[in-house]
Amino acid sequence: MSTMNSIQMNPQRYIAILSEYDAILAHARAMSDRLAGRCVSEKHLSYAETIFTKLLCHACSLQKLGPMLQPTSGPELWDIGAACVLARTLIEAFDALTYVSLHPVPPVERELRILAWELHDLTDHSTARRMLRSMPVTRHLSAAGPFPTDSARSASALRHSAI
Repeated sequence: MSTMNSIQMNPQRYIAILSEYDAILAHARAMSDRLAGRCVSEKHLSYAETIFTKLLCHACSLQKLGPMLQPTSGPELWDIGAACVLARTLIEAFDALTYVSLHPVPPVERELRILAWELHDLTDHSTARRMLRSMPVTRHLSAAGPFPTDSARSASALRHSAI
């Protein structure tokens, strides 16, 4: 029972966690500002920039949506459902960022991950996964999960480049 008491939420703990979140978000904004306008040399870094921007936008939205618990803020409308959706989107964006850009992988696997990224939204998810798993190069690599896409290229062109 003492373990449950140590992790229970109370207003003081919530405000402390919110302060940490605000500090992390301020650091992410500053990092984004410093990197804005720089040219990237590799495709996966270009995706990283886009995904990080999306992640930052969702994090800012979640910050605005969450209860502040400040006496001067007046009554607040807590939309827990919307907060949950944003939190899930943050997790998925972070997963995509690590999958496409942050994991140190060999060039062949990086190319495959980018291909999976681009192919995902252009085809049915199960078809894309089945096709990627059937490729000889993917048999020894980790499975490619579903991710958002760069829709500029057609699914047939991506399939052709995969084969």
